[in-house]
Amino acid sequence: MYYNELHKVRENDEYIFLYLNSKSAYIVAKSDATAEDLTSLRQLLNLRDDK
Repeated sequence: MYYNELHKVRENDEYIFLYLNSKSAYIVAKSDATAEDLTSLRQLLNLRDDK
């Protein structure tokens, strides 16, 4: 998966969804990542870091 191929990105309390198209997403479980990893991913994807 390449960053420029992402259709959209969504986040909820438990997961980050990286949509490859309108019907397919790669799901990242936040519980599997460190706080530093999540911060880096949010910065890369331009997501707000409210947590």
